[in-house]
Amino acid sequence: MLLKVNSVFWWVSVAAVTTFVVVVVSAGHISSSRSPYTASIEACSTTELQEVLQIDCWYSVLRDVFDNEGTQRAFEVFVEIYDGYPVFANSGCHRHAHRVGDMAYYYDYLTHKDLSKVAFPKNASTCGYGFYHGFFEHLVQDVPDLDFVTRTCEFMADILLENAPAIQQTCYHGTGHGLVLAIADELLKPEEWSLQAFTYKPLKFCDSLPKAREKDKEDCRQGVFNVIVDWMADGEYNLSYNLKEPFAVCDIYENVYKPDCYYEIAQKLDKASDFNTVNMVTLVQQIKDPSLQNMAMSVGMAGIVQHDPLGEKSMLLGECLGIPDSLQDACVVGLLGGLVEHGIEGDYITAINFCELEMPSEVRKACYEELQNKLLRFETESTVVGMCDSEVLTKGYCAFHAESMSI
Repeated sequence: MLLKVNSVFWWVSVAAVTTFVVVVVSAGHISSSRSPYTASIEACSTTELQEVLQIDCWYSVLRDVFDNEGTQRAFEVFVEIYDGYPVFANSGCHRHAHRVGDMAYYYDYLTHKDLSKVAFPKNASTCGYGFYHGFFEHLVQDVPDLDFVTRTCEFMADILLENAPAIQQTCYHGTGHGLVLAIADELLKPEEWSLQAFTYKPLKFCDSLPKAREKDKEDCRQGVFNVIVDWMADGEYNLSYNLKEPFAVCDIYENVYKPDCYYEIAQKLDKASDFNTVNMVTLVQQIKDPSLQNMAMSVGMAGIVQHDPLGEKSMLLGECLGIPDSLQDACVVGLLGGLVEHGIEGDYITAINFCELEMPSEVRKACYEELQNKLLRFETESTVVGMCDSEVLTKGYCAFHAESMSI
C-alpha cells in the first residue's frame, strides 16, 4: 500500500536523526528529576539540525513513547512538544496531530484490532480533531465497508461524546479520507489516475451512509476532497494545485458536491494568495455564489492563521476590515476559527481575546457566533456555561451566549 510504504520510508529517514539524539543525550548530564522524553525532546531542538530534521527527530521520540507507554502518554508528549517549540507548532497543529493519529493506528490498534482497547486521549480533539482524522482514515482504508463505518462511528460517539462533542462528524470525515486511500490502493497504474477515478466511488459511498445525518455526509465528502487537495498540493498521483484558478477543478462535479470541493480547495488558499488577505479576496471572487465566496474566505483565513497561532492578530484584523463589506465577516470569522481549531484544547485565551479587539459591533457579533460554534465542537454546553461562571470567557461573549441560548 502506497501510504504504508511511504510511512516505512519515513521511519528509515528518521533513523539517522534518532541516532543523533542518543549521542547528544548520552553526552550530557540528565537530572534525575527530568524524564528521558524531556531530554530527548530538548536534544531535537538543537540549532545544528535543520527545521525539517528537528520535526522528524521529535517524531522519533513519539515513536519511542508509543512503543514504551502507549497512545495516551504519546499524546501528552505531543502536546509538550507543541507547547514548547514554535518550529513544531507553526508548521501545523492539525497536520501534526493527524500524524500522531496515524501512529496510534499502526502502533496501537493494529496490535489487537479492538477499538475498546485503544486508550483514546481525553484531549485528542485538540488541533481540530487531527488525531482522529489520522486514526479513522487508516481504519476505513483497511475496511471500506458501510456497515463497519456505521458501527464504528456509533461506537465512537457512545464512548467519546462527552470529551469530543464532534466525534461522530469527525468519524465520518476520516471515513472520507480512508475511502480515497482505499481506492488509491487499487489504482496502481498512472494511466488510471484521475480526479473522477479517485473520488466517484467515495462520494457515492458518503451519500449512501445509512445512519448519517446530512452534516455527517457533508463531512465525509469533505474528507474525500481533503485527501485529493493534499495530493494536489504535494504533486502526488500526477495531480497539481492551480494557484491562479484554484476552484476551476471543482467544475467537473455535480452541484451537490461543489461546496465540499470548494471548502477543501480553500484550505490551501494561504499559499495561493501568498498569505495576503487582498489576494485571497481576488481568488474567492472567482466563485459565483456569494455564500460560497464567504465560506471559502473563512476557510482560507483560518489556514493563514495556523502558521503563526500565537502571533499578532490586530494587523490581520485590520486587513479583514479593509476588504469589501460582503466578505468582512467571513474574514474575521476565519481568523477566529483558525485560532480555536489550530490550538491546544482548553486554551481559548488567544481566540477569546481576538473577539475583544476593536471592531464594528456587527463584526464582533459574527466573531462571537463563530466562537460559540467552535467551542461547542470541543466542549459540552455545561462546560461552556461553567467557563462563563468562572470568568474564563469574557463578559461580552458570555452575555451573547446566554442570550442566544435563551432564544
